[in-house]
Parts: sequence; structure tokens; C-alpha cells
Amino acid sequence: MLTNVPRNRELSILTSFTQCQMLEEVYLLDNLLNGILPASVGNLTTTLSNLSFPL
Repeated sequence: MLTNVPRNRELSILTSFTQCQMLEEVYLLDNLLNGILPASVGNLTTTLSNLSFPL
């Protein structure tokens, strides 16, 4: 769960995407998400061609 609790700064919403076998694109632009990318981002499906988020 994504929270504003300082000890939980990891963007766990991205971890849930690892279960999507046909995922092709993820756009997380124009939102208030902030935090650390979890290591599970490296496990995203090989069909993912675009992961966009603000810097």
C-alpha cells in the first residue's frame, strides 16, 4: 500500500504490476505519488514496453 508514512516510502503499487502477464504500458504521470522504486520493478513482465513516471 502506498502511504505517506516516512518508514514506508516504497512505491508498492508497482509491485502489484508484476502479476500482470500481459502488461504493456504503465503511465504514472500527473499524480502525487512519491517514494522509492521497489526492487520488484526488475521483475515486471517482458511484455512491458513503456514505464513512464515523473522525475
